[in-house]
Formats: sequence, structure tokens, C-alpha cells
Amino acid sequence: MSSETVNRSVIVLSTLSLGACGETGLRAANGGTWQLASAEVERWVASEPIVEIGVIEGNPDLELFEATSSIRLSDGRIVVANTGTSELRFFDRSGRFERAAGGRGGGPGEFRFLRRIARLPGDSILALDWIRASVFDPAGAFVRTQPIDQLSDIERLDLWVHGAFWVTASSERYSSLVITRALDRLPPPTGEPPYRVVVPTGSGDVWIREQAVDADGTRMWIVIDSTGLAAATIQLPHRFDVHSIGPDWVLGRWRNADDVNFIRLHRITRGEAPGSVPAWMRTAPLPTARVAMTDAQRESMRGAVHALVFAQEIHFARHARYAEDGDALEVELPEGVGANIVTGHRVGWLAAVWLAGARIVCGVAVGAVTPVDWNEGELNCQP
Repeated sequence: MSSETVNRSVIVLSTLSLGACGETGLRAANGGTWQLASAEVERWVASEPIVEIGVIEGNPDLELFEATSSIRLSDGRIVVANTGTSELRFFDRSGRFERAAGGRGGGPGEFRFLRRIARLPGDSILALDWIRASVFDPAGAFVRTQPIDQLSDIERLDLWVHGAFWVTASSERYSSLVITRALDRLPPPTGEPPYRVVVPTGSGDVWIREQAVDADGTRMWIVIDSTGLAAATIQLPHRFDVHSIGPDWVLGRWRNADDVNFIRLHRITRGEAPGSVPAWMRTAPLPTARVAMTDAQRESMRGAVHALVFAQEIHFARHARYAEDGDALEVELPEGVGANIVTGHRVGWLAAVWLAGARIVCGVAVGAVTPVDWNEGELNCQP
């Protein structure tokens, strides 16, 4: 591995805020537009993590491999889904290793492939495998298992598409009905890629990420509260995946240039720099009805999916991993169809596919990242 040390791994999270005076955020006004309200609300994310878990090499308990999900318990402890070893790893509030649970296998409390985890009431832990869900107590002891299709809506963790919004589950419980109602009040994206990533939180807020990446690799996030008002704008760095969001913290995975995984906890506090709300939230019209696909358009989308699958398999054969950037693939898509690789690593990949000029976004997934209700390698669209 690289000789780079953890202390030299720099994560730059810019000062964030949003602003104005009187009432916080944005509200749908007369005429069906979003207008900036007044009052000053400033927040920022600390540039250095208050907890970091992971090493480039050394202690095997701290070496993380495909750490796709993590949660923070009420006492400050952190639980990581280390999917590369199909383990739950428990760390104290300062990031010191406590114990591991689970492991690869088919027995009680074991995983054929651990997908992700969530925090349930009482700090119980819900862990999703391919076809079943397992529950562990806060100490890491196995409690029970049940089929995934028996989980309630609030307990389900997965990815789904709602119009032009790509909703990726955080590690907190939420209701998809509440989230979709909030999204229906927001304007659709413009430009390419024509979708926005949404991460729900357990409190009813949603974090919405612009797909455009700044020159330094950071991305803009906008926090929308449960009433549909903008509460903050946040910039997070390239290669930082949000896992869990609390009232004053954000937990996620950061990967260095060699793809080494680190779990980092950052504090969200108040800042002093003036913030801004993007133009699409100030004056954009509310979305119109979603356009239905014709048979010809659906076949074009399926053609794009088949081309992506073929190109990704060629990439895997050459590099022993799937591409995480579409520019790395040799692929020609049907006319009028666009695509964007959302996730790509050793165990699978996920991509958004869309029709140019229409607010129709679908997905395709292969391997261990395939959402519960999706058919692997096939076009998956909102019903």
C-alpha cells in the first residue's frame, strides 16, 4: 500500500451556511415558485474529524474493507458494516476497537454478504443481507432474523428513484412517504446529470446533493427540513460517502487515492461565513407531472443498460474492480440516453440512466450493491 500516513490524509470540508433574516430557508410562494425567505442560519462542518477509524496497514481490527455503512449509537459508540469481511465492528466513542460480530456464513448472526446497517429504537442494530435481515443488540449479540420482505417501510434500507430524485438510504429510520411528499415540493434539476441525490435522516430532514462537482472535488449539499424549508448548505469533499446524519454531526466513509477506507465523524456547528442558496431553489417552478416512457424509449434505456453491463465486465476483467467513473469505460450509449456511474468498486456497481430532455431517471445495479427490490443487471424504474 501507499506510504501515505493517516495524519496526512487531508479532508477539506468548507464552511457552510445559508442565510437570510426572519424566517429560515425557502418556501413555496404564490405562483408556484420557490423564494428565498429571510433570517440568518449559519452552520459549518469542522475541517478535521473528531473521530477517525481506519489505518492504511497495521492493526487488522482497524483495517477496513468496503466499509459501506456506519451508525452512531446514543452513547457515542460507532458500529461499522465492514462488508468486505461480512462483520459488524464496534468502536467506542473515541474510535478504539471493542469487538466484532457476525462473519461470513449462513448460520444465525452470520452473513452471506452484509449490505448495510441501521439503528433501531433502543440502539438495536438492523443488518441487511441478500435475503434476510438480522437484529443485534447494542453489545453486538445476535437477537433474531427475518426475511427482508417482512420488514416495515420504516425499517427498509435501500435505494429508490422518485422522479428526478435518486434517494439513497442513510443509516437512520425514515418513512419513504414523508420523504416523497417533501421531494414533490422541490423543483426538478436542470442540466446533466438530470437528477439529485437525496439522503433522508431520522428526524425527517433530507440532504440533497447536486451532481455537479467543484474544481476541488467537493459537492454541494442542501439540507431541507421536514416542513420543506432550506436549513443549510454544506460542502463535503470528493470520495466522502454520507452514512449517518445527526443533529450536529455527520458520519461517513472517506477513501484515499488508494481506495483505503476510513470512517470519519465530523461535527456540524455554527459558522460565520455568509452562505448562499443555489438559484434553482430561489426561483425554479414546482415540478410538473412525470412523463411516461414509450416502448421505444424503454428499449433504448435497456440498450444502454446492456452496454453498461458489458463495458463494466470488460473493465473488471482488466482491473479486478468495476469502474467508479463512466469516463473509464469504453461504451457507446443509444442516442438520447445518458448514464452516470454512481458507485463502482470490487463487489458491484450502480448507475443512473436517463432519457435526455425528460425527467425520467432509472437505475441499474450489479453485484452486492443491488438494492433489495431491483433485478440485478436490468433496468429498474419508478413504477
